[in-house]
Amino acid sequence: MKKYREREEGIALVSALVLTLLSLILVMIVMKMVLVSTYSSGSLRSYTSSLASTKGGVEDFVMDLKGSSWIQPIGSNWLPSHFCKLQRETNTWSSVCSFCNPLTLCTSDSTPQDIINYADWKKSYGNCTVYVKIVDCTAFSDGYVYTIDVVGKYPSSPEVAWVTIVFEQKLQ
Repeated sequence: MKKYREREEGIALVSALVLTLLSLILVMIVMKMVLVSTYSSGSLRSYTSSLASTKGGVEDFVMDLKGSSWIQPIGSNWLPSHFCKLQRETNTWSSVCSFCNPLTLCTSDSTPQDIINYADWKKSYGNCTVYVKIVDCTAFSDGYVYTIDVVGKYPSSPEVAWVTIVFEQKLQ
């Protein structure tokens, strides 16, 4: 009997160490889940706020667009000289807009950063800034159809809301 007990000495210590290690791993997994959940929640909140600001920016931009012409912009949110894109087809922009040479600066590179860097119109809603870029304009007999990219972004957040709209402006 003594021989059997000598072999079991230390098993309690090993068992306690293994259980402690398993508990530590479980606690680390739970902490990681909490941190990821907190980050995701913050990202979602930031994105949702950016999206709401972007939608408001679309409405404000459309109101400015309806009242503007290539001669006179309506609203103070147009960046200097960028209203020359209005009521002109995309292929004529490089001849009438000094900043559209080369034309690639005025059309979309399909990145939010491009829209932010080369915006035609911008407005702040609290801490969120909405950037609008007209990327295409096609003329029809009774008006124009614009393709417009809109990005909303908080300066302290990597999340952006990006919306592309098509807007038809009928001439009166």
